[in-house]
Amino acid sequence: MERGYLLVEIDIPQDWELDLLVKCHEVVRRAFPGILPEASGSVAFDLIAVTSPHNPGPGPHYPAIGIHCPDQAAEDSIAGLSFFDFYDRANHWIAATGLEELKRRACAIQDVSWPLLKARHTYPDR
Repeated sequence: MERGYLLVEIDIPQDWELDLLVKCHEVVRRAFPGILPEASGSVAFDLIAVTSPHNPGPGPHYPAIGIHCPDQAAEDSIAGLSFFDFYDRANHWIAATGLEELKRRACAIQDVSWPLLKARHTYPDR
């Protein structure tokens, strides 16, 4: 069954190698329960391989974070946030963490890669 997502594209250098980008996104994805503490426990934070009509060639083209609300309680828990709050909070967390620390943490990620995310389109499996 298809899942609907609120797409969050985080502010990290897009000229980094795609595998490093995916791993950095995974670090931020794992931090999202702390970034959005008001989100109910049923809110799911996933990695998504995004296909863009603005990029040439077959997709997917880049990673992003998707927020999925499987029930009304999940939707209600984040309903008071504006669309830009998700970006602003994630980017504030990245700035506070620092890009070098983000890269250091990303190097420890072994369970997801760009080839895996491209093949599955979302991560983790749910």
